Amino acid sequence: MCIRDSLYLGKDTIINTSSSSSSGSGLTPTHSFDFRIGTPSSGFIIDEIGGTIKANYMNGITSSSDGVVFTGGARSDEEHPYVNLDDFELGKNVSFESYFKFDSDSATYSRLFGFGEGNGTYAYWVAPVNGFSWTLTASNATQPARIDYANNNLRDTFVHGVFTVSSSGELKMYINGSLVGTSTSSDSSIPNTRTRTLHYLGRSTYNHDPYAKSTIVYADWSNTFAASNEL
Repeated sequence: MCIRDSLYLGKDTIINTSSSSSSGSGLTPTHSFDFRIGTPSSGFIIDEIGGTIKANYMNGITSSSDGVVFTGGARSDEEHPYVNLDDFELGKNVSFESYFKFDSDSATYSRLFGFGEGNGTYAYWVAPVNGFSWTLTASNATQPARIDYANNNLRDTFVHGVFTVSSSGELKMYINGSLVGTSTSSDSSIPNTRTRTLHYLGRSTYNHDPYAKSTIVYADWSNTFAASNEL
């Protein structure tokens, strides 16, 4: 969310990873994972900002200088690769940022990330749905706040995405530096701060959604709402 030297992410990182976008964001992340490394022998990497949360490599997932690679698959077989993050507190004002690519055959409703409780309770998630869907759910897994951005040209190409929610329930989605959607929820339970029990990259918190077939270069988030002049 800001220019990356050894810790930070943004325009320089995107250019160096061959993105056509030159837009970076100016918000310092609270937690950050850069997956442009060889598969760690320890089976995990550590959050570069907070220094405590682990991104655990599950079911043989691998990474290289191109990022971490998810090979997809149905939930009827739970042995597909994904990244499992340690539990952490999240809520109120939150901004997520990632540089990623979904393959053309990554299933609809596979996930960039899914944070929440089982079957979508108190969840944050982004999925490829004729473009992208950025969704928050309530205690009963309803979806009072959701953005659906239709663009069928976003497969097999790296995308810079920023997904934000404010304490008032306002969602925003930025793709390659452009605001592509907003949504506002009056449900006060949506952005409540809490420690959720499921935090996945490439996997859903719902028990039926497929695994992603994708690549993530980096993923980070901040416990602040990104204003438009920070992106």
